[in-house]
Amino acid sequence: MKIGRHNISFMVMRSKEIRNRKLKTICSQRTKISSNTLYSAKRSQSAKTSLARTLAEKRAMLKETNKKSTTSSTMLEKTKENYKAMEAAAENVVKNLEKLLNTKEGTLWGNEEAEPKTEPEREEILTKITNFVKDYNEMIQSLNSEGGTINEMYVRQFHNFAVSYKSKLEKIGITENKYGKLELSSKQLQEIGIENLKEVFQGEGSYADKVLERSKKITENAEANLNSLSNAAYSLLLANYGISGSRFNYQA
Repeated sequence: MKIGRHNISFMVMRSKEIRNRKLKTICSQRTKISSNTLYSAKRSQSAKTSLARTLAEKRAMLKETNKKSTTSSTMLEKTKENYKAMEAAAENVVKNLEKLLNTKEGTLWGNEEAEPKTEPEREEILTKITNFVKDYNEMIQSLNSEGGTINEMYVRQFHNFAVSYKSKLEKIGITENKYGKLELSSKQLQEIGIENLKEVFQGEGSYADKVLERSKKITENAEANLNSLSNAAYSLLLANYGISGSRFNYQA
C-alpha cells in the first residue's frame, strides 16, 4: 500500500501536535509543582516567623514576670526583717519594764517592810532604765519605718504617754524628741532620788505600766504580721517555681 505525500505531511503535523501537547502538559505540571513548592516554602517560613515572634513575646513576658516577682520577694524580706527587729525591741522593752515594775519581796527596789530594810539595787535599776530607753527607741524606729495605720497608732499612743508624764520624765532626765524617741541624761539619772524613779517606773497606771501593756500588743502584732509574711513568701515561692518550670516550654 502506497502512502501519498499528503498523508505523510498530515502524519508529521499530527505527530508534532501530539508532541507539543505533551510538552505543554509537562510544563504545566512543572509550573504547578514549582508553585506548590514555593507556596509550601513561604508557608513554612511564615510559620517559623510566627513561632519565633510568639516565643519572643513569651520570653519578654516571662522576664517581666520574673522581675516583678524578684521585686516582691525583696520587699517581703525587707518587711520581715523590720517586723523581726520590731518584735525583738518590743520584747526587750517588756522584759526591762517587768523587772522594774516588779514589787515582790527582794526586787530591785528593795524590801521596805523588812527589818532592817534592804537597799534598792540602784546600779541595776539605772541599767534597766538605760536599756529600756535604748530598746524603746529601736521599737519606735521600727514602727516609723514600717508605717501603716496600726503602727502609726502605736507611735501616737506612746507620744501621748510621754506628754501625760512629761514632768515626771523630765525630772529623772528623760525627754521626748520630735521623732518620738526618748533622750536620756545619764548624769541627771545618776543624781536623781529613788522615789522620783518610782513615780515613773513603779505602780499600776504609771508611765512604765502604760508602755509595758502597749509594748505587749506590739509584740503580738509583730508576730502575727511575721506569720502572714511567711505565708505570703511561701505562696510567692510556689508561684516562682511554677514560672521557672514553665520556661522549658518556651525554648525554641
